[in-house]
Amino acid sequence: MKIFKGGAVNPAVNALIVGDLVKDSALKFLNGEIDEAQFIKEVTRRCTVLALQAFAVSLPGGVFASVAIHHACNALFSVMDAADNQAAADRRKIISQIKAEALNEMVRQRGELKKCFADEKFHWDKNVQAGFELIAAGTYSNDVETIAQGLNKIMQNFGGQVAFANCEDFRRDFKRRKIVVSL
Repeated sequence: MKIFKGGAVNPAVNALIVGDLVKDSALKFLNGEIDEAQFIKEVTRRCTVLALQAFAVSLPGGVFASVAIHHACNALFSVMDAADNQAAADRRKIISQIKAEALNEMVRQRGELKKCFADEKFHWDKNVQAGFELIAAGTYSNDVETIAQGLNKIMQNFGGQVAFANCEDFRRDFKRRKIVVSL
């Protein structure tokens, strides 16, 4: 098999070189160890180094230039990775701070909500207790108006009031509506 054809590289050799360049990255990608962006980044770096080394080989002292380019590229990539890692660490730190602040605020708001519910429960219980006391007192004394006041006190929790404050209001409403009650 002829590797070179008139100065050009044989396509089979090209396929082998490219396959060798991407095999490690492709395996990592297929195994889920890296994502698509990391795969492209790794392959691009390898191809860049290879292209620069191929160019350097054609220069006088090409082997030494190729080795120097290889190490220079690796050093440059290391600096780029360090900057990426620092930026990622900074982003994680900011996100952690935001999470901590959000959690603290949620705890604070939960406390406020508990206090609000406690205040509302106290107000509710106070109105209901006062209403039941009035109803009991009105029942013992056979006083319809006191019973209506007790019911109104409870109905305040719902924004309403009883329809009849006394027996006279009850009778008037039945007469107005002409309601007939038969036993």
